Amino acid sequence: MDAKKVNELLKQSEEKYASGDYKEAYRLVMRMSELGSYPLISHYMGGMLVDIGLHLRDKKIVRKAVEILEKDLKLLTKRTKIAPSVYYNLANGYSYLYDFKRIKDPSVGYLGPTELYKIREYLLKAIELKPKDKKFLSQIWTNLGNCFDYSGRVLDALECYEMALKYKPDHGMAMGNKGIALSYYAHVSGIHIETFLREAYTLIYDAIKLVVDPGIKNYFQNYFNSLKKYFADGEILETRISFPGCKAESTDKFEEFMTNFCLENKLYLNICNACQKCDEAIGDTVGIKNMIVSLKSSDGKIKHFYSLANYLNHIKQEIIHKKMMEMKNFALNAIYDIFQEFENGRYNKLRETRNALTHRFVNIRIIQENEDEENMSEDTLFEQTVELARIVRNVIIYLMNLVYLEEKAKEEKIGHKLPQIQSFEYPDDLKSYR
Repeated sequence: MDAKKVNELLKQSEEKYASGDYKEAYRLVMRMSELGSYPLISHYMGGMLVDIGLHLRDKKIVRKAVEILEKDLKLLTKRTKIAPSVYYNLANGYSYLYDFKRIKDPSVGYLGPTELYKIREYLLKAIELKPKDKKFLSQIWTNLGNCFDYSGRVLDALECYEMALKYKPDHGMAMGNKGIALSYYAHVSGIHIETFLREAYTLIYDAIKLVVDPGIKNYFQNYFNSLKKYFADGEILETRISFPGCKAESTDKFEEFMTNFCLENKLYLNICNACQKCDEAIGDTVGIKNMIVSLKSSDGKIKHFYSLANYLNHIKQEIIHKKMMEMKNFALNAIYDIFQEFENGRYNKLRETRNALTHRFVNIRIIQENEDEENMSEDTLFEQTVELARIVRNVIIYLMNLVYLEEKAKEEKIGHKLPQIQSFEYPDDLKSYR
């Protein structure tokens, strides 16, 4: 390989790319292929073509980049220094291919496979390699957050943006995307809307000052302006919220320990897990505020809110009804996406452990050299238990979001005030599935 010639072409193509001459940058990159078939050339070509394809809005170029990188993936990822960037560039390639589809159809991939699975796979592999560059790590976590956000998994997205800001507190993209996700979460959560929207406003405001790209700045500015319409008193937005923080206080040491444990691991069934800046984050507080139902069913019997709400206490795997497919409710898509991760994604290991516990056995030892679904250390079992609890917590909150969005749509369709029946207590005879 003529390393000098490769570096020369790379430098020239980068200069043309930086100046906005993407067609000439493409021509120079493609000349690298004339120098032979080497993994390092594939690395340079793939990385450049991904971004050139995006700017030229040419999905063929992006596909070419993905093919080049995946062709030599095993060889490229053996080089530990470039492996994280290889996975990162591949994730970007699939992300741009997904964006091209999403422009034509915003609901693309609803309850079905998309490039998002590949994006997530490659970003997680990049994270596993623990790159030392904190700015790069922050970018990976931001992109992973975007990937979850596209799937409707806003809780997972918010956690990723938090990780991104942990590595780079002044990362404008992470800050702005977190603000946008939080504004969406404010509407689907049904409570604490004003607090979440004010926090989103502050995050996007700070992001606008940090980002350099004019297109991204304008994108955040549009969201920023849209948030103002929710507040009659615009002055309130200029005052940043001062949060008192949350603290477990109890005379019972065990209760105090459990409260702190649930806060630390974000295990409470509580929409404030995404914030945890005041005592509202303590306790299992999620629930359905209201549900619009007809007083009588087709058989003439009175429908009780209790009977309908009772179904939500029995979350189980069922064939998705055609009506649910037609909802286009991305809170449902979030649940489906998690289900897919148990079927053939990163949660498959949890599924295997569950099957071993239920149908066979699991050997638990303090020290376990070779771990699998039937043999593991105490620490691994503990970690898997907490992880599963958090997943279940998210699924339940996404389910509540699904109901809230559907009920809100009913209210808007009916267009007039409805009589309300208050429900303060759940009768014992309706606590079992019937």
